[in-house]
Amino acid sequence: MHLRRTQLHIKSANLEDSCQNKPCVDKPRTLHILLLRRAVGYKHCEKWSGSVMAFNGLWKVYKSENLDEFLQGMGSNVPGKVLEGDNLQLEIKQDGKKFTVIEKSTFRSKESTWILDEEFTSTLADGSEVKGRFFLESPNRLVGRFKKCSDGKEFVTIREVKEGELQQTMQIDGAEGRRYFKKQ
Repeated sequence: MHLRRTQLHIKSANLEDSCQNKPCVDKPRTLHILLLRRAVGYKHCEKWSGSVMAFNGLWKVYKSENLDEFLQGMGSNVPGKVLEGDNLQLEIKQDGKKFTVIEKSTFRSKESTWILDEEFTSTLADGSEVKGRFFLESPNRLVGRFKKCSDGKEFVTIREVKEGELQQTMQIDGAEGRRYFKKQ
């Protein structure tokens, strides 16, 4: 019954008007619009992509969970304990829909630039090449869907700011690893 009401409410929502003049969070039907977008792949809200977001700044890793399990799912021979000691720092800069992420760790430094909702190619720490895209699910949640070029395995990376911390969740084939960052 709840799903039916949600579907009816979504059907009546004016999606074109959902972001005009006010931030989406001011609209009472935002949750229903987000549910619809998830169900049918509706693009992110332009208000969110143009605003200054919680991601901007320098973030330093302080805790990791289940990296071994995730890395095994990725087909990597790198043990999770090695990454736990990498002292990873992420500097995230946003300019409209364009993001620049500078990664610095014990093992490497890398800069990547990409645009929301546009496919790009990147290289992971183990040298694997991946293709995918990030989209903004909410002002504090980025979701990336990627595919490894070598074997076609798909994985998801979620970066979410909660209570002043950045949580990065990585998922592949039921395996999930997490890294936690504090703003510097």
